[in-house]
Amino acid sequence: MKINKKLLAIFLIVFLFRLYFVLQADYFSDDTSYSYIRQMDYVRENYKPMVYDELSYGGKQVLPSPLFPYILYVFSLVPYGLKIIPQLIVSLIVFAAYLLSKQLVDDENSALFSSILAGFMPLLMNETLNKISIHFLAVPLIFYLAYCITNISSRKNKLGFLLSLIAILLLDPIFMILAIVLLFYLLLLYVEDMEISKLELKMTLFFVFIIIAINLMLLKEAIFTYGSDVIFRNVPRELLINTFKQINILTLIYNIGYIPLILGGVSVYYGITRQKTKIIFLLSSLTLVTFSLLALKLIAFYSGLILIGISAAILSAIAINKLLIYLDLTKLSKYNHLFIPLFLLLIILLSVYPSYNVSKRIISDEPTQGEIDALEWVKSDSGNEDVVLGTIYQGNMISKFSERKNVFDTYFLFAPDVTQRMTDAYAIFSSDYERAYPLLKKYNIKYVYLTNQAKDLYGIKDLGYSDSECMEKHDMVYKVVC
Repeated sequence: MKINKKLLAIFLIVFLFRLYFVLQADYFSDDTSYSYIRQMDYVRENYKPMVYDELSYGGKQVLPSPLFPYILYVFSLVPYGLKIIPQLIVSLIVFAAYLLSKQLVDDENSALFSSILAGFMPLLMNETLNKISIHFLAVPLIFYLAYCITNISSRKNKLGFLLSLIAILLLDPIFMILAIVLLFYLLLLYVEDMEISKLELKMTLFFVFIIIAINLMLLKEAIFTYGSDVIFRNVPRELLINTFKQINILTLIYNIGYIPLILGGVSVYYGITRQKTKIIFLLSSLTLVTFSLLALKLIAFYSGLILIGISAAILSAIAINKLLIYLDLTKLSKYNHLFIPLFLLLIILLSVYPSYNVSKRIISDEPTQGEIDALEWVKSDSGNEDVVLGTIYQGNMISKFSERKNVFDTYFLFAPDVTQRMTDAYAIFSSDYERAYPLLKKYNIKYVYLTNQAKDLYGIKDLGYSDSECMEKHDMVYKVVC
């Protein structure tokens, strides 16, 4: 098999770009990473997934991924494996984007440009750089699966389809979205009177049936507890609403990329009205279904945007190809040799440079050594039943490094009284001692973790009762001694 040296170079550039940043950080840049690390540690010690977390919310049931903690455990056996291997895997998106783009247009340059746009999407950097996230596996898998489905007659792709299917089923219930996408895809093919082979129909319906059945089995207790609200995973309504309220359209465009959005939009219109191929309908189905679920707040916001952004980057190949063909027919054809370097420069300015800025910010978000040292002091000073209060975005980190119970964290499924806990935490951080004291006792809080993040979130400079004789300060931690 002939190696595409340009594509390999793009992959290495994307991977080394990511590696440059992650190796600058000693810790991970988001709190959710530490939830996954704790699940991995549990697997290492007990050889089975964690189903009850003794530290989250003071102790509660969890719904673990059947596969993800084991994958992380294997990665951890390699020095810096949790840092490097996820970046290697998510960089594989350039190959998936290239394969799909090449299927859209039989043009090498257009496909290569699409792979660069996919590899340097700022939002993908934001969600996967120096973070342990399901996205680093999910994104390449979803688009590789799309390639296999549209080329299912090949023996190699049948195997790829089955392996991807198994991985998807065992990773996370978020993949339920693919069942809806594939049903919509079949509907579009039927409406457009396009041929659907028996093998393609059987494999697609098999996928849909299995993914629904497995996920319903995994989510049965959550469905029994929350009913139809399980799709929101018990995320507090105010957090859902605030996420959408804080959307800035220009920031959104910046993070997905101007080029994919503009060229991808043009390509969708052209593809659906004129070209009408299966791969166009599949990517369009993924985009339209994801957008609809986002509008209904039925899918994690950034997860949905990543799928839309990568789909747009791949579909951009059509518009790029048509532009190259058009230039050949005009008087500008004699300057064609300049188009590729100029367009590459445009990608650098509008995709690579924003990815660089996002990456710098992500690395700056890692906890400081002082913050980690403060939690390790809590570990040495506290008892097993003591509770530590930080922000809701620090709960998993608190449990990881202090090995003590937190008041709350961002794993909301099966969490008790999340909204009330958020209200009480605000009162503890921002009120006087008279109001805070009963709440400290209510949750058995022995330590208040006051970092700059907490000060910014609650708009305070210090606890209003920091000089109380019942509070003993140790660097960033206040110990309740009364």
